[in-house]
Amino acid sequence: MNSADHAPDWATRIAASAQTGSVLHLGSVAPDYVLSTEMLNEYCGAIPPIPASAIRAVIVGEHATFDPRGLRIHRAHISGYLDLDHIDIDYPLHFVACTFDADISLKRAKIPELALHDSHTQNINLNGTTINGDLYASKLTTHGEMTAVRAQFDGSFDLEGAVLHNPGKRVLTLNSASVDGGIYADKLTTYGEISAIRVQIGSQLELRDSQLNNPDGTVITLDGATVTRGVYAERTIAKGVFNAPALKTDLDVNLHNATINNGDDISLFLQSATIGQLILLPAAPVNVNLGSTKIATLVTPENAEPAGTLIATGWELGDIHGKIRTDHRAAHRWIDTRSKKNTKPQPWQAIATVYERNGHPDKARRMRFTAANKVTRSSPHHSKPLRWLYLAIAGHGYYPLIAVIWLAATIAAGFVLVETNREHFIPTSTAAAQQSAAAHAITTGQEPPAPISAAVPCELYPDYPCFDATSYTLNTFTPTATGVIRPDWAVHANAPVPLKAGLPALRITAWILTALIIAGVTGLLRKH
Repeated sequence: MNSADHAPDWATRIAASAQTGSVLHLGSVAPDYVLSTEMLNEYCGAIPPIPASAIRAVIVGEHATFDPRGLRIHRAHISGYLDLDHIDIDYPLHFVACTFDADISLKRAKIPELALHDSHTQNINLNGTTINGDLYASKLTTHGEMTAVRAQFDGSFDLEGAVLHNPGKRVLTLNSASVDGGIYADKLTTYGEISAIRVQIGSQLELRDSQLNNPDGTVITLDGATVTRGVYAERTIAKGVFNAPALKTDLDVNLHNATINNGDDISLFLQSATIGQLILLPAAPVNVNLGSTKIATLVTPENAEPAGTLIATGWELGDIHGKIRTDHRAAHRWIDTRSKKNTKPQPWQAIATVYERNGHPDKARRMRFTAANKVTRSSPHHSKPLRWLYLAIAGHGYYPLIAVIWLAATIAAGFVLVETNREHFIPTSTAAAQQSAAAHAITTGQEPPAPISAAVPCELYPDYPCFDATSYTLNTFTPTATGVIRPDWAVHANAPVPLKAGLPALRITAWILTALIIAGVTGLLRKH
């Protein structure tokens, strides 16, 4: 006798159970060792099944009002495809510790509450389904894909302790679904990919102590997802990519003691995400992409550098906790790990802004200096010499006091040039100098010097200002020097070219260096 012959009896039993609110308990369930479709079919062959068609007949048939507790079937083997598509169901459906040997479909159905916990199923289709309450699927075991594209869950989705099998394919699809409560999936085990693109979660996404397996693939995709109260994956082990670009959450993404392994490639994608607090304290090194990510608070190891590599171009940080909060060298090494040839300065600038905000201007300056060197590295070849010169003279504007050393060297060079060329300096008023020399000669009975130059002793022309190499150098090369420059001496027209060209060149250099010093002290050279 086939199952169809028993359908009326099953329908009567199911309807009676639903009308009285009692549990239809058959005492049959697949044991924990059933881990494949083949094993499941073998096991179920020995169990008298409930035809899925009987369940559908009860749900769509005309019966007396069902008990508010709904239809509850425990520990049953349900055979055949359970088709509940496009049905408005007014009472909860509970299938607890049941075994389904074919697919379940509630596509575009409406139901107050659905329970599948501790059951064994094949594919489950909840696309477009509206569940006015909760979906209970703790300890569920699936052999196929559970899909809930554009589904609406007014309550929460409980997947704690579930085991989802679909190796190399998707095990759970929640694309564009809306879950007003949370998704509670602690101790979840998956063999395949979870896809939750643009999912809306009103509370938390919990994945603590989970085992997510999809080697050489993606274990979870949260592209464009909104999780209002945070993602919690403490102690989770993921073999594959944790992909959450453009994720939005006001609270935490907590990866404390988590392990995310994708070999040498990026294993954690959070680019363009907006995160309240990223707790990046993995149990093993993780290669992370935080490009263009906005993070209010970044938590890293307290006494060690973050392990793994980092892509961070375009990130924005509000605050940092951990060793890199005060150790700029550790921060630099972390940023520089992914590629030594990375020439984008923005990651260093972002951390510098945090240092500055936290009262560490010296560390901020060092990070900005590193960023400026990155700019030089990526600059066109024709502009590099100027940037190298700016680096040597003023440390890209972040160490302007370097210019003091260059100014001192310029003044010293000018002094040597003046002092060693005294014979080429003549009085600007030759007549006054000669008159003074003549008067002195009459008084002393000596011959007056001819011609008069700075090499002639001052006592031979006592009434004309004496040439002083130090004063002449300071008055010529430093516009901020005290005193009035008196043009009492000038370079002879027939002086050698090194003197005539060297003095103006050194003077221009000194004035530029002085301007750089003033600009640096007043902050005009600081670039943000």
